[in-house]
Amino acid sequence: MGFWTRLIKKVPGVEERFQVLGVRCQQTQNLIADTWNLTPAFMFSYLDQSLYCEQAPLADIARSAGTPCYVYSSRTILENYRAYDEGLGDLPHRVCYAVKANGTLAILALLAKAGAGFDIVSGGELFCVRKAGGDARRVVFSGVGKTSK
Repeated sequence: MGFWTRLIKKVPGVEERFQVLGVRCQQTQNLIADTWNLTPAFMFSYLDQSLYCEQAPLADIARSAGTPCYVYSSRTILENYRAYDEGLGDLPHRVCYAVKANGTLAILALLAKAGAGFDIVSGGELFCVRKAGGDARRVVFSGVGKTSK
């Protein structure tokens, strides 16, 4: 039973909103699992009608941090990074995270500690990578309109 199936069965009233999305996600989850031989991990789940990220109750985080707030699963981020890294095996490679996708310092620090490189398009993004503990030697500076100056 996948995450979406549990979500639909445990939370009253969400069947209508998540039925189509759940089927689509379940099919995608199975395709990815079959293709990469990975066990799908969904780190967001309900327990007794409370939503958790990993083992942290999101209601407690919202009360403490206020809303809106963003909560990410470090386990999912690291699993996804490692899937790319290990998928390339012994080939010479460097997996670089696009800082433009999400420059949150905690995410950048997590990936830097895991050995990730970073794809940046500005000096501001380089500043964030360095502030998060990223190694400037593992940075790819790309994008349009760059000059040597």
